[in-house]
Amino acid sequence: MVYAPPRTDAAMAAAVAKSKSTAAAYGRLMDTLTPEAQEVIRARVTALAAEAAARRVQVKSLERELAALRAERGRR
Repeated sequence: MVYAPPRTDAAMAAAVAKSKSTAAAYGRLMDTLTPEAQEVIRARVTALAAEAAARRVQVKSLERELAALRAERGRR
């Protein structure tokens, strides 16, 4: 196993800062919307998160399938 130092480079720090500032801006924007609009946005975000999770599961499955095919090919 190769040692990988913790990611503390400038790009990572910038990404974390942007994430925090984006979350704050999102919260401020949500506060300006009607409760109905907030509900619609939250439902859409939840649906997108579920879709992303399903795609991650699919990717893992395909990675396992590819690894099995490579192993089978290596045995020939």
